[in-house]
Amino acid sequence: MRSVIATLLAGLTLAAGEAAAQWTEIPGTAPVGGLRVEIEALSVATDRHTLGRDGVTYRSALAGSVFLSTGVTPTWDIQLGVDLWRNESAVDEFGSSTESGRGDLWLRAKWNFAGDENEGPTWAVLSYVKVPTAADGIGNDAWEPGVLLVFGRPLGESRSWQVNAGLDWLDDGAGGRDVYFSVSSALNHWLNGRWGIYGEVYAWSDASILREASVEIGLGVTCAVGETGWVELACYVGVTRVAVDYTPALRCGWDF
Repeated sequence: MRSVIATLLAGLTLAAGEAAAQWTEIPGTAPVGGLRVEIEALSVATDRHTLGRDGVTYRSALAGSVFLSTGVTPTWDIQLGVDLWRNESAVDEFGSSTESGRGDLWLRAKWNFAGDENEGPTWAVLSYVKVPTAADGIGNDAWEPGVLLVFGRPLGESRSWQVNAGLDWLDDGAGGRDVYFSVSSALNHWLNGRWGIYGEVYAWSDASILREASVEIGLGVTCAVGETGWVELACYVGVTRVAVDYTPALRCGWDF
């Protein structure tokens, strides 16, 4: 069952490369000299029907995925992320396998190279690397880089749209790299000054086997807290055989 956990962790690694807000990144950067804190307080990914239909139920619980961002210039920011605690388990008719502990560290940098997301079409590049700091049985002890092209634009006064496309070079366990492709899109709508909703689609695949893509769709509700804070509740559902069945997530964040 460890092979099952390793396979499904590839998809969770790609999602972890996104900040602890909705999976789809925005092109804007953190304020210069300020601090943006984004936290995935709790999420639980459950897959009762793995790709091989082998009777294994897989679950990944994450508590306290924290990203800290600060602006270096009006168009550049740097980011540090860490998974404070993860629990990975697999269960079938013969027994179970469970691992718990700290997760990996992420170093990221975003460059908003064109546009202003409050006024019109905006583009950014987000580069990142996973630093292997996870406890035994949680990570794969490998440095893994990735890059994301980020697009966003307002749609009137209360809506916005974002699209991401990325590449990740993940360790294949045999001294080489597998290239994974990911794409996501989110449509956000603020109902009033405090409450908002969004829909999101997220997909990833080994670039050499695109027909076996994992595709998830999600819906979320956001509540503004004070001048710069927010709390968010979302749930994602897998729509392809490779995808995790469902993932509820509770998130929050602040700008300081």
